[in-house]
Amino acid sequence: MRYAPMTAPASHAPPHLARTTLWLNGALLLVAGLAALSADLVGYHFAAGPFAGLAGQPLAIGAVEAHGLAALVGLLLLHGAQQQQRWGWHLLALGVHLFLGVCNLRFWPVYALMGAPAVGVVSTAAHTLLAGAQLTCLALTDSGEPIPHWLRSARRAGLYVRGTAIGTLLLGAGAHIAAILLGREALPRIITPAFELLLTVPMCYVSVAGWLAWRSFRFRGRWHRVALAAILVYFPIGIPFHVLTVVTGSTAHYAAFPEQYSLLIVPVMAAIIACFASLRLRERGASIAPSDS
Repeated sequence: MRYAPMTAPASHAPPHLARTTLWLNGALLLVAGLAALSADLVGYHFAAGPFAGLAGQPLAIGAVEAHGLAALVGLLLLHGAQQQQRWGWHLLALGVHLFLGVCNLRFWPVYALMGAPAVGVVSTAAHTLLAGAQLTCLALTDSGEPIPHWLRSARRAGLYVRGTAIGTLLLGAGAHIAAILLGREALPRIITPAFELLLTVPMCYVSVAGWLAWRSFRFRGRWHRVALAAILVYFPIGIPFHVLTVVTGSTAHYAAFPEQYSLLIVPVMAAIIACFASLRLRERGASIAPSDS
């Protein structure tokens, strides 16, 4: 079957949007970092505020250092927003928010210990949104600045969405097959918080990067476009279930699914894998964003 041609021009975000995103990112990190740092110190010294649970705790040094460093990174990003070459600053911001968001989820019991789950929810949501914004800037912006070969290659390779999606789906399908073979009672041994976090990060990536890389794909026809769009809408729907396991350490919420759910979902996942595997990239000269030369 022949592939449908892609004739639409490459999309890109204007330079001022990238600058504004970086500035906003830095400002929020600076303000939130200073606010959290103040709360850490008040909690440690006076047993008051949202982090009163830190009172007298020697390990409070970790929170103080982390929030102080977040504020300093915010200052750096505000500086980076004024520079002509900003791709490195976008990459730094993406890495910072990804790291902080993953740490929030992996060590979620700390928020419960301090009696501040709302702080964890707001913080993690903000890190997720800002990481997505920085990924968008890396994928689409073109201010005329030279960018490194690896970033040009990633853009031309569709941000590696196809491989990431297939790998994630194979990992998830393997868990479902294990549940079929071992029985549902084995689910807590299979679906651990660490395993769920391993699924959550690439699922979030594919959910965002799939749309950003859309124009770099060649489709077999309209049905292929519709199928991929539906998959990219479906992907983030499962994220809250995985996150719930990460933050609670329990798989009890999966009891809401039918007993034979794994038998039903494995063929669906196989079909989704086939959809991603059948994607092809546009000609080598094409890119998500305009030429970076």
